[in-house]
Amino acid sequence: MSSFLALDWEKHRLTGLDAEVLKSRVRVRRFFQLDWPVDPLEPPAAGDMLRQEIERLGLKARQVLVALPREDVAVRQLEVPDVPDSRLPDLVYLQAETRSTSPTDRSILDFVPLPNSPSQTMRQVLLVTISRERIAQIRSIVEAAGCELVSVGISPSATAELVAQVESRRQISGQTTSLVVARQATRLEISLLRDRHLLFTHSAHLAGV
Repeated sequence: MSSFLALDWEKHRLTGLDAEVLKSRVRVRRFFQLDWPVDPLEPPAAGDMLRQEIERLGLKARQVLVALPREDVAVRQLEVPDVPDSRLPDLVYLQAETRSTSPTDRSILDFVPLPNSPSQTMRQVLLVTISRERIAQIRSIVEAAGCELVSVGISPSATAELVAQVESRRQISGQTTSLVVARQATRLEISLLRDRHLLFTHSAHLAGV
């Protein structure tokens, strides 16, 4: 059994849950929200706020999983030659560097291969780019709170995984295309899934809500 602290990390608010991973399920123990009162908030002050909230709630988990909103990252599809999986990372990073309009050393890149068919001569991947400065700030805040940052992802991927798990448990065919709309307060994220893979995602804010 392992425990973790999952944080949906917005600029002005954290939405978190403390959970433990059991053999066949995840058990949520506590849920909380924490508003940042100052913007920008320096890591020591923000980390101290997070530490105080953790202590106030009596949370035990110290390994932190962070999900960033779609608006904080760049997501796009890339098409690369159909090469073995072992060569795919180098090829994707080379393509990203070639097509990027800004220095790639300022960003952290990751990708997800998309479903491929035997008739295709090229492979498609979903490339995600996150600012190194943003990751460094998050790591500093988490460490100042006495925790360890073990993972940074994006909320559309987390939503896609949730949908895929629900469809699988309900024995819904994965050979379909799904449109997923997720709303949190005024933040709206729209994702397109095919074969339980995230193909496209976009974010917007609702006005007058």
